[in-house]
Amino acid sequence: MNDPTVEQFLPGLPARTHVTRAGVAWLQYGTGPLMILCHGGAGSWNHWAANIPGLGRHFTVAAMDQPGYGISGDVDRDIDPQAYLAIVAE
Repeated sequence: MNDPTVEQFLPGLPARTHVTRAGVAWLQYGTGPLMILCHGGAGSWNHWAANIPGLGRHFTVAAMDQPGYGISGDVDRDIDPQAYLAIVAE
């Protein structure tokens, strides 16, 4: 699955988004050791858009849309924290 906002936020970069079986969306860009970016609060991976090109020169950047945000699948508002983490871990 390609997120149509990748081109909007990272024009010309060969970044791609992937969605896991659990419905969690990840943007991937760059090469090198893995660096995982997790946004806080509301929002999505695009909070990191200004940092991804530079970081991608040295790292494989994996920027997550937390469950219920961005293009990740929705979760129950009353989800147990351990169940939420299990979705992310999957």
